[in-house]
Amino acid sequence: MAIASLICGLLFFVPFAFILAIAFGCIALGNIKESQGRLNGRGMAIAGIVLGAGWILLIPVFGLLAAMAIPAFNKVRETSMEKMMMNQARIITSAANQYSLENNVNTMNIQDVVAAGYFVLPTDVSLGSDAIYENEDGEFSLYYAQDNREYFFDSEGVLISKKKVGTGNN
Repeated sequence: MAIASLICGLLFFVPFAFILAIAFGCIALGNIKESQGRLNGRGMAIAGIVLGAGWILLIPVFGLLAAMAIPAFNKVRETSMEKMMMNQARIITSAANQYSLENNVNTMNIQDVVAAGYFVLPTDVSLGSDAIYENEDGEFSLYYAQDNREYFFDSEGVLISKKKVGTGNN
């Protein structure tokens, strides 16, 4: 039992092994005490109990670390998605300007620019609700399906605003 307690105490990656470590350790200590010196392994039983208790004490620490890390990771992910969308907008504005010069138009549907082969949208990005591009003082939008967000850009590809689709929140 003392060996089982120590082994369970060392198996931190097995769910609830720490509970078994404490239980086996307590049983082993009781058996060792009742044996009047015939059984040994008191140190292993105590080590199993201490390791099991240590893992119980670390669970809240890991929970707090996760609670602090998850919002930070989400913020980094959101910033990364925003930068990716800004990069796509700059590509679109360059392609639209090229299309405008070659076809002598100032206002165009971005879908026409895509169809003409000036650029290809990634599979997870689609044109938003405003797909008309104007060379001056215009804006257009892109929709990113993974986070259900629409990004609005000016005619130079600078981010104006963003909103969650269906909620109205930024």
